[in-house]
Amino acid sequence: MSGSNHLQLLFDHALDPMCVVDRDGAFILANPAWTRVLGWPLERLLGRPMLELIHQDDHAASLAARARLHSGEAMVAFENRYCTCSGDWVWLSWNLSISPDGQVIGVARDITETKRLQQRVSSAEGSLDAVLAQAPMGLHLWEARADGQLVLVAANPAADRFTGIATGRLIGKPIEEAFPDTVKHNLPARYRAVALGQAPPFRLDGIPYQDGRIDGFFDVWLFPVPERRAAAFFIEVTPRLVAERDLRITLDSIGDGVIASDAKGLVVRMNPVAQQLTGFSDRDALGRPVDEIFRIVHADTGHRVQSPVERVLREGNVIGLANHTALVRRDGSRLQIADSGAPIRLPDGRITGVVLVFRDVTQEYALQRQLHHARKMDAIGQLAGGIAHDFNNLLGGIMGGADLLARLPLDARCLRWTEMITASASRAAELTQKLLAFGRKGQGQTVAFDVVATVHQAASILEHTIDRLIDLRIEVPTTPLWMKGDPSQVQSAVLNLCINARDAMPSGGQLRITMSQAELSALPPCRCSLGVIEAGTHVAISVTDTGCGISPDILDRIFEPFFTTKGPGKGSGLGLASVFAAASGHAGAVTVDSETGHGSVFTLYLPLRPAHPEDTRMIAPTGAGQRILIIDDEPAIRETVAAALADRGWVVESAADHIAALSASRRQRPDLVLLDLVMPGMSGVDLFAELRRIHPDLRILLMSGYNLHGARADGLFASGAAGFLQKPFRSDDLAAAVARALAAG
Repeated sequence: MSGSNHLQLLFDHALDPMCVVDRDGAFILANPAWTRVLGWPLERLLGRPMLELIHQDDHAASLAARARLHSGEAMVAFENRYCTCSGDWVWLSWNLSISPDGQVIGVARDITETKRLQQRVSSAEGSLDAVLAQAPMGLHLWEARADGQLVLVAANPAADRFTGIATGRLIGKPIEEAFPDTVKHNLPARYRAVALGQAPPFRLDGIPYQDGRIDGFFDVWLFPVPERRAAAFFIEVTPRLVAERDLRITLDSIGDGVIASDAKGLVVRMNPVAQQLTGFSDRDALGRPVDEIFRIVHADTGHRVQSPVERVLREGNVIGLANHTALVRRDGSRLQIADSGAPIRLPDGRITGVVLVFRDVTQEYALQRQLHHARKMDAIGQLAGGIAHDFNNLLGGIMGGADLLARLPLDARCLRWTEMITASASRAAELTQKLLAFGRKGQGQTVAFDVVATVHQAASILEHTIDRLIDLRIEVPTTPLWMKGDPSQVQSAVLNLCINARDAMPSGGQLRITMSQAELSALPPCRCSLGVIEAGTHVAISVTDTGCGISPDILDRIFEPFFTTKGPGKGSGLGLASVFAAASGHAGAVTVDSETGHGSVFTLYLPLRPAHPEDTRMIAPTGAGQRILIIDDEPAIRETVAAALADRGWVVESAADHIAALSASRRQRPDLVLLDLVMPGMSGVDLFAELRRIHPDLRILLMSGYNLHGARADGLFASGAAGFLQKPFRSDDLAAAVARALAAG
């Protein structure tokens, strides 16, 4: 199979635009991909200067790239913009190389460049003498004589160009004397054997011919003719060899893998990218069935996928693989690929092979799946956070009412039921906190803390509670690592990971907690990840177990709330959801590597920040007659909060909406306002701003079933917010927060 056929197929079915231009930058060749990408018919491109299509701002870079090639650089990469047929602009990323004759070969990203080289040999008409005299091919006629010598008996003028010798004067001379160089290659004996009918015809490929310098190549075809003679035809093959050379340059330049086969499905060519992607060298692959080298499976199931070569040879059509196809490399690893296959046809339509063009899209596929997963988790988080917020408002009334009942003189039986209400409401509040944390709306303090000490505290809890069949090993730094955030969330995340690891080893095993510090700009490769990290210093907290591992078909679901593989009553399905919430709430991420039967490794990545521990003050939660305005649309919250504060010596007034709140604040300035952030009519944020406009130094304590975080939190506290309470809260916590807010003024 000739190199020109491969080059033509690459032109016709390449995924990317490619072209050949002359020294002046005009198109010599262009493939149909140009029409697909830019919309220009090929006839409007050929002969056209490329600069006419290139954006004016990119002319200098394009000319500079071409100049670099002509100055001796082997390969030049750059980008520029091209005008489409419709007048739009598209960017193309180029790899340029130059051939010895000064032509520029350009390959755009995702495009395969090729030249169309067709070699047409016109047969001369007329007599044999005219053919021999005028034919571009050379001819030597050799005769095997009775004395054993092989003598040159005829030659045409074209032969002189290939041999570099005026062969007319060599007529009648033995081959050893006429062409001494043939002796060292044992050619006299082979020629003689063909002339005598003792050997079949043969061909000598790619012989350089010389005319002061080597400037071309020819093949020699030797056939037997009657009367103990052999005819040697010298055929010009310089275009074919140049085409093959340019094909090699092209294939080496592009970023896609290319495999070509013959009609039997055997590999006849592989470019370096294909060798790198498959893991097979050119030498190992040539002559083997394509499906042994290009082994493809379904990315999710691992089931073998039908060979594209078989389909193309059978159907004769261009095909593309589904986007869930994976290439199994020689070492057994897998790459997600995009692929197309096309038939190699002769001019008469016969299929002589197949060309496969494929690329590695593993990273792109992984990013798409990660984005899809993140969107799904965000939607679930929004739903969970909304439900938990409304439930927190209900719990606030329940807990507040129970606290007020407990302050009344009750008999033992009533007091017991009151304590049961409070305990149940507290457990429900813990559940909603996990839901809010998953939705990134849960309670979370922001303080400076030593993450090493926090992990030590979690490990200390585990040492006293974990089964003795499990070998617990802790490998953490001895020096503090400071970060800002909520230490209880981080500790809870580590404990949840360890509890999951414990449950994965019912018969015992090894559980390791390790920590390391590293400069990261992206997450390391893993089976599953959630979250995105920013470049900087991070601490990696890894929990490794030797348990049952996680099945690949559920790995993407393990962080969903209420998803669990444990039996009824053995887990809420919120443990890993809260781990993900802790990671994302601290601008971090969590990764998983797991294999069924071989354990799991969960790793938390959290950003480190230079920080120091912060002090807190304890204020006595009692009132001294200060006026407090409660603004909340929930009647149960208003009543229980008002009663709890009034019992402790504060003068309380309440408002159900912004109209009543603004009226009350104008009527008499309060010493402190308790403001719910989620209000009908006017939002709590807007009401906060209006109250501060009326009374610029008014102290306002915020409360909500959601957490206050991010830019909104920064803005409110910068505007003078005196603190924040997340619902539901106990009466004692409420009183303490009110006392701190009043004392801060």
